[in-house]
Amino acid sequence: MKRKIMKRNKYILLGAVALGLGLTSCSDYLNVDRYFRDQQSTERIFSDKDYTLQWLSFCYSRLQGDNLEVGHSDVCPFNFSDDQVFNERGDRFAKFKRGEYLNSTGGQNAWKWSYDGIYQASILLNELHENQDLTPEEVTDVRGQARFLRAYFYWMLLRKFGPIPILPPEGADYTKSYDELAYPRNTYDECVQFITSELEIAATELFEKRDNLNIARPTKGAALAVRAKVFLYAAS
Repeated sequence: MKRKIMKRNKYILLGAVALGLGLTSCSDYLNVDRYFRDQQSTERIFSDKDYTLQWLSFCYSRLQGDNLEVGHSDVCPFNFSDDQVFNERGDRFAKFKRGEYLNSTGGQNAWKWSYDGIYQASILLNELHENQDLTPEEVTDVRGQARFLRAYFYWMLLRKFGPIPILPPEGADYTKSYDELAYPRNTYDECVQFITSELEIAATELFEKRDNLNIARPTKGAALAVRAKVFLYAAS
């Protein structure tokens, strides 16, 4: 009899523990406050150096993948002087011969990634005015980098797809209807005008030189060089 009572008490204890764990898990599941605590406002992001530079780094990350300008033929098939670089895997070369560039390289990501970078850079340019961790000169340079990147993404799109939609610099209101958000393509001359004017402004914001740790970031000379190349393409 004593053994049965102990056994029954054991099951009661186990049941209570299981119920307690279940209630705790349910409570944690229903507690969504932690997600709201993790969200941050743009004011906080762009008043902090680390968060601001992380935001800028995302813009740079959109230069990878299908947006690589120099790399292996798998991801940068247009950077070589002749057809000898292409191998005979599948029908990839045949697709190039037919002009099916996007289908043969996965290059459709270039469109999405470029507009991702444009969107992020536009938010930075709209929101970053003062920063408690950056000097005024550094703030100006960060804005110059974002402006350069936005113009450069448009420049890559223009070369790959021809005239493309230039989004409002203040950004698009995603709550609008599809028809209002379906921006038409700008003319080629309008694209050139926007890109070159943005690069001209960026040249006044960027540093003239970079140290070894930042050698890959744009400078005043880089902005002017890209601007000249855009004009050269437009003239031809």
